[in-house]
Amino acid sequence: MIFISHRLRLLCLLLFCLLLQAKPLFSDELKTRKSVLILNSYHPRYSWSDDILKGEFAAIRNSFPDCIFLVQYIDSKRFPNKNFLEISRESLEFKLHSFQPDVIIVNDNTAADFVFKYKDELFSDKPVVFCGFNGYECIKDELPDGVTGVAEEVYLSETVEMILKLHPGLKEIKILSSGMGMGPITDPEDFYLGPIGDFGDRVKISWHIHNNFDEIAECCGNSINKSVMLVGGFDSFEAGAFYSQDDVIELLSRISSIPVYSLFQTCNDSGVLGLGVVSGEQQGVEAGRIVGRILNGEKASDIKVVERVPWQPKFDSVQMKKWGVAKEDLPSNSIVMNEVAGFYEIYKRWIWLGGGLILLQSLIIVMPLPLNLWVKPRLVPVCRFNLRCIKSITPRDVLSLMMVY
Repeated sequence: MIFISHRLRLLCLLLFCLLLQAKPLFSDELKTRKSVLILNSYHPRYSWSDDILKGEFAAIRNSFPDCIFLVQYIDSKRFPNKNFLEISRESLEFKLHSFQPDVIIVNDNTAADFVFKYKDELFSDKPVVFCGFNGYECIKDELPDGVTGVAEEVYLSETVEMILKLHPGLKEIKILSSGMGMGPITDPEDFYLGPIGDFGDRVKISWHIHNNFDEIAECCGNSINKSVMLVGGFDSFEAGAFYSQDDVIELLSRISSIPVYSLFQTCNDSGVLGLGVVSGEQQGVEAGRIVGRILNGEKASDIKVVERVPWQPKFDSVQMKKWGVAKEDLPSNSIVMNEVAGFYEIYKRWIWLGGGLILLQSLIIVMPLPLNLWVKPRLVPVCRFNLRCIKSITPRDVLSLMMVY
């Protein structure tokens, strides 16, 4: 018994020594893994931010599957007070004592402004990649060293041209926005109408800045025939509640008597005829690719800013039918959503399977016919000869054969 106890002690001591040896190895493994800090301007479950994060995670993990992420939400939509940035700085400073990222991603303008303000104080030597930044043209000449990223450029001219093509005789395009999220551009007319340019007498373009649902409903009620609603960025507070663009799209789908387009991808695309479309996920993918290049050794200052993400408009097939928009008139790179599949698309597999069985059965029936046509002329003479031989056999010959056997 004493001997067993002694052996057990030795075994425990040996295991303890092995654990001591394993700890530094595990720590070294963690140190070799790449880490990324993501500063998000808004809050969780905000569809635009969630789409950006989805794209960033996918692109980075494609090259670095074991990358460590720390996501910090500034929550500026629901708490727009400037003092909130100072609170975020204190929180982040505390976390950076134990977490030193290789790269910092800043999503949207609030996070970018935060990093530009506190970069020297919190992470002066860290490369920064911005994503979804409005008004890049205003700061491109003042961009700090070690900063690159993806600008959020809305395709206003292309969207307006597309709308004019799909709606001949259009008189007015109403651009609806809450005026939030425009970055360094503070005048909504400059933000929306400036990039569009002058369409002359082709169509009237008006902008409507509203901050509650009653104003939106009134704007829709005053719409004339041959007009279209184009929804820009919309986020608002009403009765102590936060309303996002998804909520506005849902409202417009119920009350609007004119076609509705959106410049931005939303999680609730139902009710929108077309999307212009600035996709958060596409923005995130481009930013994630830049981060991957930096983690592979490239300098952020050597990587050019992505000023425009490829444009790919989207359309709702139900709304297309409602407003008489033909699929043939859409831009060639368009995506049609909620398309109702036809009989062939639904039963394509069974149609091909049934057709194959019918073809096989037909071949089984038809294939012997050519063979018969080829064999019959050659067998007839042989059969006739055999028949003559049989007729020439006498009973005596049969009896002789029976005696032999």
